[in-house]
Amino acid sequence: MPVPASKTIRSVCSSGRGFRVCLNTDDRLMSDTTMTRETTLATELFELSLFELEKLSLNAMKSAFTPFDKRIRIIFDTIKPGFARIRAGLASAGPTDSGTATHQA
Repeated sequence: MPVPASKTIRSVCSSGRGFRVCLNTDDRLMSDTTMTRETTLATELFELSLFELEKLSLNAMKSAFTPFDKRIRIIFDTIKPGFARIRAGLASAGPTDSGTATHQA
């Protein structure tokens, strides 16, 4: 019996084996895709939670080909505050609107 894709990505992300899983477009001009499209597809296919999307974003920035200081600034000035705003918006919307978006797997 095949393992569901959502179980596979979660096991790799939480294996504790040092894998940094992230999303990227590889070569968006050659593959005719966008980060929005890739994120939407991954979220739907793997049923990703907001927590998991944040983890993927942080992993991507930690692994980016840019100087360490710049990566740290982007993480703490952009990514973390952005996800905090989303969580705050979901919390104020109530449990029926947030669904599994705040679930931490």
